[in-house]
Amino acid sequence: MTSEQKIKDLMSRVVAMTPEPPPFPEEIEMTRQPVQPRRSPAVILAVAAAAIIALVLPLILFQGGGEEPAVTTAPTPTTMGPPQTTLPVVTSFQGVVYLVADPENSFTGDPALVAVNVALVDETGLLRGIEDPALVLTRLADLGANLPEGLATVIPAGVDGVDGGVDASGVITMYMNDRFLEGAGGLEADITMLNQIIYTVTYGREEALVKFIVDDQPVEAYGTEGLSLVDPVGRDTFLDELNLILVTQPLNFGGDGLPQIEGRANVFEAGLTVRISDPETGETLYEEAVMATSGTGTWGDYAHSFDTPLLTEDTVVEVFWYSAEDGEPANVVRVPVLAEPIDLNP
Repeated sequence: MTSEQKIKDLMSRVVAMTPEPPPFPEEIEMTRQPVQPRRSPAVILAVAAAAIIALVLPLILFQGGGEEPAVTTAPTPTTMGPPQTTLPVVTSFQGVVYLVADPENSFTGDPALVAVNVALVDETGLLRGIEDPALVLTRLADLGANLPEGLATVIPAGVDGVDGGVDASGVITMYMNDRFLEGAGGLEADITMLNQIIYTVTYGREEALVKFIVDDQPVEAYGTEGLSLVDPVGRDTFLDELNLILVTQPLNFGGDGLPQIEGRANVFEAGLTVRISDPETGETLYEEAVMATSGTGTWGDYAHSFDTPLLTEDTVVEVFWYSAEDGEPANVVRVPVLAEPIDLNP
């Protein structure tokens, strides 16, 4: 059968399938209203039949051995407009965190904690909020923060912790991720990491305790030794695992009042010394004796206000005690002097 015969046969079948148009209802006299024109059912059916033929005809020709119809590819429409850009997530933080110092001539070898006032503008999106010092502290390694010379953090990359707030009993809940459970690599580092977090989240609420939660459960095994953290812990829990001298407040100057250094100490007869040195020559520019509230096996608090113009950002401030054995400075902690928060941005 030729293509022409196939088309005639198809037309005959379409006509045969087309139902007879229904009779029009008798005209009824009605109130004069505008009438919408109506298409005849026969016309509608004829249009439908033509559409069917238009769709089926190319298939018949192709199956009948005719030439394959040319295919035209329409160009892909292009949407015009300004280029789509994703703005960076920018969050800022300014507050106090506790970093780790390696004290000189330490009798115990334990690390010291030093409070510093820091500022950070984060464009990486790693910070979920701007008022959580614990979040900044635990992510310093991930953020590639530019830490002050002589200060560090032992908290490894990947550790995450968020301050869940303090309850009526004075317990702060810290929600940590699974990486926290691995610790920082060794018992000393594990405990130092805990102290960093505890001191940071209790800054300004020093009497509070901290409860660590992972996967909605208290931590039963933490770090190298599987330390139990089921019960809340505080600033005194691991105090004896730290250096005999701590600096618990940032040393700031340039604001109202005299700059002050303060912290905790457990030294012989509670006697401490604060010294200002020239950063280039090491020459002592200022030295003053300071007494802690307790000593010789008991932790006490100390504070000293500087009334000297020698204190600048370029000077070196040290707090230590003179050893009774050899008369040399012992457990020396270097403290950054801050006119403004330390910029942690790399």
